[in-house]
Amino acid sequence: MTRLSDPETVRQLNSLLDNLGTLSAMLEMFQGFMSRSNEVLENANALVHETGDHILADHDVADGLASLATIGHDAIPLAQNLALTHAVEKVADSGLLEPDFVDLVVAFFTAMNDVREEFATGPEERRISMMALPMMMRDRDFNRGIKYVLHMVERLGRAVKPHGLHGIGPGKG
Repeated sequence: MTRLSDPETVRQLNSLLDNLGTLSAMLEMFQGFMSRSNEVLENANALVHETGDHILADHDVADGLASLATIGHDAIPLAQNLALTHAVEKVADSGLLEPDFVDLVVAFFTAMNDVREEFATGPEERRISMMALPMMMRDRDFNRGIKYVLHMVERLGRAVKPHGLHGIGPGKG
């Protein structure tokens, strides 16, 4: 009886009485669902098996699922290594994702692909002689490319010194 004089209890009882119709309807729906739960589960099970059979009947989809499982399995150690070495953070802080650098990388690989296709489809050319080099040096694009490559080789040489990249020991740079 003392609980009925508690204002919090009275508030909760009023809330219960205000929502009694909704609660009653929900209980009836739940009771109906529970009484037919075996039928609902059988239908859901049949749907899963039928859908799975149709999906696996398509060899491309079945192969794709197997490949996806393999990728997922192989990705776990890679993700652990990326997390432990903070590789993603290093890449984000390195400037590798800057738009100018991404544009440069795309231009580099596009040029490499163009040259590869040109060499694959074009006629075999004669070797470049030492006498032809001075003529090639007049071309500004050739000079810009050579200068760029030489600077990259120089920076790479600095990076692989013993104090540079990790994992490269003394005498290897």
